Amino acid sequence: MNATRKAIAAFVAATAVGLLTRLYPFVSIPADGVVVTGGLLLGAGLWLLGCYYGYVSTRN
Repeated sequence: MNATRKAIAAFVAATAVGLLTRLYPFVSIPADGVVVTGGLLLGAGLWLLGCYYGYVSTRN
């Protein structure tokens, strides 16, 4: 898997995690703040990973 595909996969995963995390409080009663915070942190980490692989892809 080349860097471009890794970047796209990381951005897709980050978007999915972010959307699911934001929907969590609406489907779970009560909403646990740890899950929401952890999900947003995971999404942010995946987004940064996508940025890194995008940078590597354009550099090569």
